Amino acid sequence: MLRSLAGLSRFWDGSPFTRTRATEGESASRSGCRLSIHLMIQPLIAQEVLCNPTMLGQGFLARFLIAWPPSLAGTRLYRALDPHKDERLIKYWQRMSDLLETELSKNEQGELAPPPMMLEPAAKHAWIKSYNEIEAELGAAGTLLEIKATASKAAEQLLRIAGVLAVSEGTKIITLQTLEWATTLTHWYLAEALRLINPAKSDPRLVSAQRLLDWIKAKGWKTVHRDTLGAQGPTRGKAKLRNELLAILLEHHHLLSCDGKEYRINPISGAESAESAATSEH
Repeated sequence: MLRSLAGLSRFWDGSPFTRTRATEGESASRSGCRLSIHLMIQPLIAQEVLCNPTMLGQGFLARFLIAWPPSLAGTRLYRALDPHKDERLIKYWQRMSDLLETELSKNEQGELAPPPMMLEPAAKHAWIKSYNEIEAELGAAGTLLEIKATASKAAEQLLRIAGVLAVSEGTKIITLQTLEWATTLTHWYLAEALRLINPAKSDPRLVSAQRLLDWIKAKGWKTVHRDTLGAQGPTRGKAKLRNELLAILLEHHHLLSCDGKEYRINPISGAESAESAATSEH
């Protein structure tokens, strides 16, 4: 599995690919390849794939734009529509037909060599802004830290999506409008990744508990009173939420308490978080 995933990842990156075999005539090398994969997976199998440690650790899943939309069963009522009269579909079909009939651009070696697609200045400025915003959320307290591998490729995915949209529109340059469309799609896919790839995201209380623990540690406190957390911090003015999060941290042994009022950091909990503990339980 690892070898197959590594090979597919190299194709995604556009890197040259070499297979060496002992038997004469069976070794081969390819470059200039382009790979596109569209997989539809049944929910039961998808759950195993999205949590597969090899696929996650190798970065294979991070190269996919993953979506798990809700079922439309029960809402697909019949409507008397003629798709051949929809101008949007007609335009799309014509564009796809033109692309299929277009001769592929190749170099002297017969390898794919598509012409570069540039961004107009405004689009490039918008992309840099998106890149910096995504990068900032990969820090210790960032909202994308839990999907770091996927988010690290988001800026590149954004450009790939913009390129596809530009080709679909029949333009040779990525405009600001196209870049904005691609940005919207990219952020939607990041939200899906947060919802699907990280098992702990199924229970937002675990994430909130980790944030509370991080806040206490950032203060440098070894002990903290329940009333202090009710007066300041992430649970200020939210007694019920505070009690729930403290119960979670107690359950996972990140906090210790004898009376349910005074809490202290467990000295042997180390860097383990409530969220990672919950993930291991899954």
